[in-house]
Amino acid sequence: MNDQPTRRSFLRAGVAGGVTASVVAAGAGSASAAERTTVSGKIVAKSGATASNDEINAAGAGYFTTRTDREGKFEIEVRTNSQYELCFYKADSRSDLEPTKDGVPHVYMFEEIRVGTQPVDLGDVLVPTADLVDVRAVKPDGEPLLGGVAQIRDDGFGTNPGRVYIDDDGYAVIEGSDVSGFEVVGDVTVEVEPPRHGDYPDATYSYPLSVDGPTTVTATVSKNGVSWDASDGVTGSDGEMPPATQTPEPTTTTPEPTTESEHSTDESGSPSGTTTPASQNASTPATPSRGFLSNGASTEELDALIDPFVLTVGGFLLSVLGIAHNLVRGD
Repeated sequence: MNDQPTRRSFLRAGVAGGVTASVVAAGAGSASAAERTTVSGKIVAKSGATASNDEINAAGAGYFTTRTDREGKFEIEVRTNSQYELCFYKADSRSDLEPTKDGVPHVYMFEEIRVGTQPVDLGDVLVPTADLVDVRAVKPDGEPLLGGVAQIRDDGFGTNPGRVYIDDDGYAVIEGSDVSGFEVVGDVTVEVEPPRHGDYPDATYSYPLSVDGPTTVTATVSKNGVSWDASDGVTGSDGEMPPATQTPEPTTTTPEPTTESEHSTDESGSPSGTTTPASQNASTPATPSRGFLSNGASTEELDALIDPFVLTVGGFLLSVLGIAHNLVRGD
């Protein structure tokens, strides 16, 4: 009997504790929810391309990320009462750059903002048309710096070299692209790191660049450091080589399925490449008519021999001559 109140007290204490924990958890959840707000907008590329499924980063009181939808719209959740820099990446993720070249920058820091407790709508965010920047990393003898790393940063936001490699000519190429280089705009920083082996120092070399047109930046990396050179225009994997070193491409002629055929030289000594109509170039030469009475005779000469009337009369006359011949011999 004495243990019954103890059990009831225990049950009451358990229920009260559960209710208290629920209230505390709910309060904590409400407080946590109150600490977040959103920043939204729409990326509008001046080049006319659609910035769909690209990444938006917010860096400040934490690091937050989201993606644009098919129309370029985005909404990113951030902490309240904090300062942020917002960056656009032409990429599925920060380390998965798109290989396309469409005038949209691969990386672009577009907004520095302080958020309060209320959602912020930036509206249309106009992204300027980007220029192509080729980054070339070579050794002092001009050989490519294979195994090196190259990337471009915009106000600290980097393209992340996860999908970038140095090709056989020393140019930085995004995997899957047939064009070297990055599309960027404004003031950026070019970074090159030598291979993590051999006698190269463990260093990251930086070069500030103000982009106002297609540019080629060359980093010549040695064991003692780096020298930089920037020139207008791009001469990367799709650029034209100088005439002195340009190798002409072989010309391949694919015959078309027509009734014409090409010959290098015909029987009469016509120049190579002349075209002869099929009516003058039959695959099987004409065979003259040959027979007992027509040894090479023309068609006109044989017309009398194939006329039905001539054949009938001729047959009758031959029969009469045969009978007369037999009467004369007395058969």
